[in-house]
Amino acid sequence: MDDSVQQWAGERGYLVAWGSPEIVGSARADVIARREARELDDELFREVLVPVSTMQLPEWAVSVVVVVTPSVAFRVGFDLGDRVVETILPPTYRRYLATFDEVCQGLQAHALPGARVERIQAPLKAVAARLGLVRYGRNNITYAAGIGSYLQLCGYVTDARLPATDRSPQPPMLLDECEGCETCRLACPTGAIGPGRVLLHAEHCLTFANELPGPWPEWVPATAHHCLLGCLACQRSCPANPRLEISDSGVTFTSDETRVLLGEVSSTDRGVDDGIRRKLKDLGLSGDEGVLGRNLRALIERRGRAT
Repeated sequence: MDDSVQQWAGERGYLVAWGSPEIVGSARADVIARREARELDDELFREVLVPVSTMQLPEWAVSVVVVVTPSVAFRVGFDLGDRVVETILPPTYRRYLATFDEVCQGLQAHALPGARVERIQAPLKAVAARLGLVRYGRNNITYAAGIGSYLQLCGYVTDARLPATDRSPQPPMLLDECEGCETCRLACPTGAIGPGRVLLHAEHCLTFANELPGPWPEWVPATAHHCLLGCLACQRSCPANPRLEISDSGVTFTSDETRVLLGEVSSTDRGVDDGIRRKLKDLGLSGDEGVLGRNLRALIERRGRAT
């Protein structure tokens, strides 16, 4: 059965590893320990880490499977009337949930026929690192062999009893390339990567700030904005990464749609509203209108200052 899983993954350009459910428990325990040691910000823990550190695995779970899928960035256009502004949507945002579903269906249909397979909520970076599937960069982002950090981790439990591998669970490890390297720390626009620990100060990370609604925190400089969501500064500068692949999403918001997103006008046109919803769904960003409008405005203002 292990050969069929590896073959299925290899044919699709994926990487895969598996282990016992106890690996999830140890990864969650590490998150809790860091929280108790006050290494994690309260808001970050509440907004992001509580679900993945408290969800219990089903009683029928026999094996945990983690799949690495390569991911690319996408260009998204916004018509400002006098010009079209192109923005970057970093890897994993588009079709994030759809990828989980597709990988799950593939596992069930081709790699684990007849088995029960379900997605899990867990600290997947920590689980994948313990399985030897990825290693951490100094920016606290995970890297996979031959792929770099432009990836999506998909985690599942199954009732299939997968055979033991020659890889025993291991503690998270740092990339060899990180030794003596400070490229990501120097590239970080908000100072979230500290020199003294391999644990991102996520409470000061641009991604954390621009994914949540509300006004910009004072610690975000106007020059930091460069993506529609998230941040690519540390990854694009990293010597351990391949060149980022950027594909055309095929999505451009019309001038009317852009003005609504920016909050310049209130929509009274059902066609405009439907167009926005349809395009956001295609991008995997349904419900993020307010955040995107705020982020787009910051990008436009930054580019205006640079000209």
